[in-house]
Amino acid sequence: MRFIWLLEIVVCILLSLADTAHSLAHGSGHSLKASRHRHHLQPHALLSPEQGHGHSTLLLPRSNSTAISSNATDSDSVESSASATLPTSPSTVVTTPPSPMPTPLDLSISTSLSSSCMLYLTSLVSSETFLYCLPFSLLLTTSTAYSSIVAKALASHNYTTLNDLVAYTSSPQPSIDQCETYMYGVMTALTSKSNCASDISKNVPVAVKTKWGVGNYRVMREAESLVNEDTGVFCYIEAVASKRPDDLYLWGLPGGISLPSSSMPSCTKCSASLLKIYGSYVSNTTTLNSTVINAAVKRVNEACGSSFVNFGKDTQVSGDLSHVAVGFIAGLKGAVAFASIMAWILIVHIDLN
Repeated sequence: MRFIWLLEIVVCILLSLADTAHSLAHGSGHSLKASRHRHHLQPHALLSPEQGHGHSTLLLPRSNSTAISSNATDSDSVESSASATLPTSPSTVVTTPPSPMPTPLDLSISTSLSSSCMLYLTSLVSSETFLYCLPFSLLLTTSTAYSSIVAKALASHNYTTLNDLVAYTSSPQPSIDQCETYMYGVMTALTSKSNCASDISKNVPVAVKTKWGVGNYRVMREAESLVNEDTGVFCYIEAVASKRPDDLYLWGLPGGISLPSSSMPSCTKCSASLLKIYGSYVSNTTTLNSTVINAAVKRVNEACGSSFVNFGKDTQVSGDLSHVAVGFIAGLKGAVAFASIMAWILIVHIDLN
């Protein structure tokens, strides 16, 4: 049985890489804009509600998974894989991150970078302000410590630490506004000639993924703040813990990772709201790949109804072709790293079941 599931993992990874290569080769997206408050999904029903999906902590289908259909309801998708009740989002602002605190780029800074870029990134991740603002977008894509937190949550069915981390990064200190202004400055410094501009132009994966993560800071901070009003649980936490793991793939879209061909997220409120957030940023955020996001919306709408997610004409952008080479190479390598971590988590998950 394990061999069959591991074989399915390989197939899923290959399909994901193929989708990413195709999507990124035909367009690229666009970098920052957000609300200051946590978004609570209203209890009224959408056409077909849906839920979100994550990145380097993707949960692949288990042996007891059932076929995904457009008739899936919120109660189906938010049912935790554990019997324990998921922690709800805190009613007050969390002022300190959990300890030990995971950091981005914990194993990514290497000699593949130019000396100037390596020096800048080393300085960046040791900056107190950077760590206080702690980009969720970079934790998803570049942090092995964060992946370990997710793996432990899946193994123990205890999501308290992960919940506390999401609560903190969605409302960082000293304030959301100050952190967003700070990240604008980081983006300017990162892409300057004196730091990582040459590495980014040469498609060095670490530099490109850092640019994407910093550029997507606002959209991902807003996305992770989504709370399912019916349950009081963060949408991201529900996606990680759900028995319908396909929902988690939606959280990898801002990183340029396409939905695997065999995956179809369920139709829940969280998914609809998550995709709408992406849509509100895609036209003015250079680090979002519009082709990847629009393709995901198209597939979800085919299953959930044509008006389930409606961006509007202003957000349907094809992207600047000058970004295609960067998007293709970095996105493909990002998908490899993403898929390898997913496979590792799944193996742990199978061993525990």
